Amino acid sequence: MDGPAARAIRRAVAVDGNTVRGSRTAERTAVVLLAALDHAGSVLAQRQIADKSDEIPAFAPLLDSIEDLENTVITADALHTQHAHGAYLRGRGAHYLAIV
Repeated sequence: MDGPAARAIRRAVAVDGNTVRGSRTAERTAVVLLAALDHAGSVLAQRQIADKSDEIPAFAPLLDSIEDLENTVITADALHTQHAHGAYLRGRGAHYLAIV
């Protein structure tokens, strides 16, 4: 088979962080989670962001929990437009869309 039909379909994974609604108390800051979802909406991996931190240091550890990223397209918001993130993804054989 030749042409476009013969090309492999790439998996797409979105990485995004969100604050858990209702998790803030008088004694505790709100819980923030970083998740990787396929574009059908299934959660592939999820991590809690450390207090007094942000999503950037949790990006690679989150994706480390997904075994195979070869030929996967990773999308994320502008916060993740980081040289280290791009180098990490290329090292895993993944592709990415960087929002600038």
